[in-house]
Amino acid sequence: MHQAFKKVEKYLENFQPFLQKYYDNKNINFEIILHENLNNPTEVLPELLKMLNNQADDFDNYLPEGKDLGLLKVNFHKVKNSLKPNPKKTFERIKKELPLVIRRRLIKKKEWLNDRIASISSPAIEVDEYIRQVQALDFIDQNFQKVKDDIDLYQNLHRICSQNGIEVSKEDGKLLSEIFQIISILSMQVMESTESIGNKKKNNIENIRKQIPAFRKELEEFKQKLQDPKFLDIGSDLMKMKEEMKKLSKDYEKFIAKSKKFQDYQTTLEIEVDQFVDVDEVKREVEDRINLWDSLSEWSNKVDEWKKSPFVEIETETISKEAENYTKIVMRCQRGLPEDSSAVSHLAKQVSEFKATMPIVIALGNKNLLSDHWK
Repeated sequence: MHQAFKKVEKYLENFQPFLQKYYDNKNINFEIILHENLNNPTEVLPELLKMLNNQADDFDNYLPEGKDLGLLKVNFHKVKNSLKPNPKKTFERIKKELPLVIRRRLIKKKEWLNDRIASISSPAIEVDEYIRQVQALDFIDQNFQKVKDDIDLYQNLHRICSQNGIEVSKEDGKLLSEIFQIISILSMQVMESTESIGNKKKNNIENIRKQIPAFRKELEEFKQKLQDPKFLDIGSDLMKMKEEMKKLSKDYEKFIAKSKKFQDYQTTLEIEVDQFVDVDEVKREVEDRINLWDSLSEWSNKVDEWKKSPFVEIETETISKEAENYTKIVMRCQRGLPEDSSAVSHLAKQVSEFKATMPIVIALGNKNLLSDHWK
């Protein structure tokens, strides 16, 4: 009996290639077949259709159905009936799904083309508009040919579908015609916009160069504002200073954005790019002042909280790390802010005095202390 079942197992191996094809067909992904990184999809699709036709013949003629194996007689009629329709069903899936996949791709290309037309159609009057149009033309120049190649590919796939009994709807044919018309419109618009941009380039370069001195003047005035003694005086109202720091931060972000915009303009117009070193200096000065007043507020709150906590609840390791962190902040403030800043001196004194008490805090916060130790 054992040998009889061995023969059955051996005979079942005849199903393996059919089962593998069945599994592969079930998992065909038409999006992958049309993936942009796939080489020669116009060759892959005909080969796939040809393979399915060959499979249909093989499933009809060579699928095992039954056999007398000595002690056992096996009947695979139901298995054959389950597997046999697979290639034909897969072909029907292709007939249904592939045109839909191509249609979705074409719709996306149509949207891309229309968006590009919109990006260069408006008159470029202001510098911002001019730069956006230049960048839009650069983007079109880098991608237009690839989009046209993809559309040509989808047109060829429509042809292959028709040649292999896969219906391409009239709507899809109309969509393709519309897309070719839009390509012509975009090509004409690119030529017109390129000429217009070229004529305006010199004036816009001069316009940008005139704006930069005014920007540098605004930045210098902001730097002078940062030197206000109240930002360094411990006598200043803490809450008011925190509000002032928020305003300084917002103002500084505007300078950052504007300097980057100028650099973007200059890069786009292929002229020398200003580095705006003053902006980096202002960044350091603003951050030092923000750190100072944030730390004065936070440190005072933390110390009050620690003082109110029972010794048994004190996390000495956490407190030590916090103290070290604020020591580093103090050192940064001392390096970046004027030596006569009373606010910096006050923060440094608070942190230093607290650190001097740390050995006692650590000893009293020892988890191994028992009630007897407090007597």
